[in-house]
Amino acid sequence: ISRAIADLERMEVTTVHSFCGSLLRERPVEAGVDPNFEVSDELTSSLIQNEVWERWIGRKMELEDSVLRRAVCLGITLKQIRKIGQFLLGNCEALEYLPSPPTLEEVGRRVEDFIESFHKRLLSLEDLKNRYCKNPLEDKASKKIEELQERFFELQSLPEEEREGFIFKGIHIGASHKLGAQGNWLGRQYLEAVRQEVEALSIAHKEARSMIAHSVLSSLGEFLADYVQAYREAKQERNLLDFNDLLLIARNMLRNHPQVRKYFQSRYPYLLVDEFQDTDPLQVEIIFFLSPKNLFLVGDPKQSIYRFRRADIEIYEEAKKRMGKGRLLNISQNFRCAPSIVRVVNKIFQDLIKPPEEGKYQPDYVPLHFGRKMETVPPRHGILLLSPPKDQNILLKTTADCRQWESRCIASFIQKVVEEEAWPIWDVSQEAFRPIQFKDIAILMRNYNCLDSLEEVLRDYGVDYRVIGGKYFYLRQEVEQLLALLRTIENPNDQVSLIASLRSPFFGISDEELFLFHAQGGELNYLKEARGTSLERPFHLLRELHGIRNQVSVSALLKRVYEET
Repeated sequence: ISRAIADLERMEVTTVHSFCGSLLRERPVEAGVDPNFEVSDELTSSLIQNEVWERWIGRKMELEDSVLRRAVCLGITLKQIRKIGQFLLGNCEALEYLPSPPTLEEVGRRVEDFIESFHKRLLSLEDLKNRYCKNPLEDKASKKIEELQERFFELQSLPEEEREGFIFKGIHIGASHKLGAQGNWLGRQYLEAVRQEVEALSIAHKEARSMIAHSVLSSLGEFLADYVQAYREAKQERNLLDFNDLLLIARNMLRNHPQVRKYFQSRYPYLLVDEFQDTDPLQVEIIFFLSPKNLFLVGDPKQSIYRFRRADIEIYEEAKKRMGKGRLLNISQNFRCAPSIVRVVNKIFQDLIKPPEEGKYQPDYVPLHFGRKMETVPPRHGILLLSPPKDQNILLKTTADCRQWESRCIASFIQKVVEEEAWPIWDVSQEAFRPIQFKDIAILMRNYNCLDSLEEVLRDYGVDYRVIGGKYFYLRQEVEQLLALLRTIENPNDQVSLIASLRSPFFGISDEELFLFHAQGGELNYLKEARGTSLERPFHLLRELHGIRNQVSVSALLKRVYEET
């Protein structure tokens, strides 16, 4: 342990991206990079991407590229195409796995097959309608047949190059099971035959649309690979690597050069990775290439729900499997909650957090274990449900009513436990029990919608409190008063802010004092003197603060304000 402590300063602590950058600079030949490369931050990368995209897409539009034209005919906008391109930039290692698009001949045959099927189904539907529909003008199935006939004639009239787009976005068949009314047909079996024909046509239409979509999107993948290459060349001209390059090139270097991999494995015999649930596939590969044995991973799989930078719970589970069963250590001791709370939490979440039957996208629940010393547990602990008194006059009809009474229950309970001193808590600093105080209590809220109601009731019950965060922070009176003071210090001519500051708790000047000052010819400008009046001292301080406002930090300015007032 002493030797480890002595070597602590030699430990390299860094982010994955920065670490990969150091690997590339140390072995630039094998990595295939200029050792003097610079790392492009997100802003620089975004600017280069915009520049490359505008130039690249402009050139493609001038050439009237067939892939671009097909995509636009299907209703795919340039904005959506750009979004696909941005996705490929962030996942460029996956370009080699893109599926090959079907040939235009294959797509053409599928289109013709659908048109032929469309025609046959329409003939059958028209025959059923003419022979067995008693009320064709009112029946929805009959109207649907007429609508499909119109779509078919329109499809036939189009040139071949436009039919694909029309099939994809110009035809809507919809559900068939609710078409028509039995009373409008000579027999139930005829209406069912119509529904079956429409359903068969719907299936054929979906298959055709799927084929067209696959063809266009896979062609777009190949099309946008050229954009990815253009962006790569733009970075090379500037000798830049972005964050994804650092990972991809480092992974390729370690994978393709065994001697480099062996060198870095000896260079870093031990590797600790924190927040492992946030690592993406490339990072995981790099980690295991570097340290397949002396590896220490720390993470919480339940946090992998956030999909941070392509993080995936299945990657986490696969890495855990590769580490081996004997190397898994669960940290499950809870040193904060009383045992009654721990039991309830385990009871609830053991049924909610379970692995699915298929896939590994949900981890097992690891039950918590009580870790505190029993002698530190208060005699009264557990979960207490608060509810309003049983009174017929209490109405809980609206959300506002519920929030009001909920707030009253909370405030009343807090006031009671603090005043009665009946709920002792363990004070770590004193190593002894003491009565509970306001500062020991936290109110956790799902959102801030009921904050106004709760604050009002807490004040009514005499409960001291402090709000941490909240979307209404800058609307609070004390914050508005402070902002008014800062505006006053910055601009001596802002009389509205000056009056607000003078009337605030910072100076406590009353409306009567302001009126008398003005009536006696006083000028509301703190750059002027106000000798012999109640505004003399505030004006003097404001002049000083105005004079130093650009010489000190805002925090130093505020400290001076609080000290002087």
